[in-house]
Amino acid sequence: MSKQWLFPWLRRLRQLSGYRSMRSSGLSTRIVDNMSALHRKYVAYFTTGGAFSIALSWPFSRHEPSLEERIKEQMYNAFQLIKDDHLEEADAELHALLLTLDEATRSGRQTNEEWLSRRARVYSELANLKLLQKDYPAAERLFVHTIRDCMASGVPPGSPMIIELSLKLAMVYSKLEDSEKAESGFAFCLMMQQQNCAAISAYSEDDKPLSEEDLNNLALLGVIQNSYAHYQILEGRLPAGRKLLEAALATARRVYAPHHANCINLLADLANVESQLEMPKNARSRLKEAVDLIQSAVVASKSEKQQSDIALFNVYCQWALLEGNQGAFNSAKKYLNEAKLLSAHLPADADGQQTYQKQVADVEATLQRWQDMEAGFQELLVPNEEC
Repeated sequence: MSKQWLFPWLRRLRQLSGYRSMRSSGLSTRIVDNMSALHRKYVAYFTTGGAFSIALSWPFSRHEPSLEERIKEQMYNAFQLIKDDHLEEADAELHALLLTLDEATRSGRQTNEEWLSRRARVYSELANLKLLQKDYPAAERLFVHTIRDCMASGVPPGSPMIIELSLKLAMVYSKLEDSEKAESGFAFCLMMQQQNCAAISAYSEDDKPLSEEDLNNLALLGVIQNSYAHYQILEGRLPAGRKLLEAALATARRVYAPHHANCINLLADLANVESQLEMPKNARSRLKEAVDLIQSAVVASKSEKQQSDIALFNVYCQWALLEGNQGAFNSAKKYLNEAKLLSAHLPADADGQQTYQKQVADVEATLQRWQDMEAGFQELLVPNEEC
């Protein structure tokens, strides 16, 4: 079973020709909190008369930044540019970092293995930037190169790093509507991460908490199951998507508390799929469970209370649509009214309130349209005596 998905997927990664002269590439929105920028300071010189110079060494630093410090500085600058939505400038900064790495290798300041590892990191961030810019062909090339560099530097194919990169590549293939490669990628990621999690006991002895590594592996498995599920749903394979969502929910509950946002979102997704599969009873049960979990959770701060209210607001809006789709318009209006009441207590910034009001208005308009359509159908069923 391993070879069925492993070898075809890895062969695909060798099909692309080299991508060395890259223009515009990419970066993620992740911000490294503890990375401090190093500001280069140069020694100033004061020159007087004939070629006499005096180095003014104070208060300026004589410290020449190391390669590691230069890498951190350039990466930090790129992250800040992404944070400020200056994507083109971030792209240029990361390409400058690639030049720094190439020059360091030529001058012998780093080994070939270090160069491959560091270049893979930059390629990964460049690929993430291409995702933000929706330049999927460039993102594909960059993720392929990242995986190649990681494996060339000794990272095993079944490592979480390769699996996470392969997952992003599979999602890119989905965006490019290359179903064969997308399916192969998702299946590879799921199989390999299931193997990584196989040794994690479902029940800890003496209520001993799972290790950080186990939790991270389970979290990655849940992300893969959820992503694969949404791909299946997008392809119209609702039963397969539902099965994967149920697996993702079970995995999420091993990592997070039952009322955690990830678990609530998965319940809402399951309700949506089950509604499309004409399983309204199951869908209602999912939404009721979500509401009960949110309302029973103990919130420790105002921020947590707001997040809880937002989650409840979204569930009520979804429940209103579910009831409306079943023709139960009185029940639909009841849940929509609950959402309206909650919206008054949601974050008061103008953009947020506008978003919530629009969501309520959209649900209300959809319910009204469905109700008008049903009334029209009823009129067609009533015999016309004049005829």
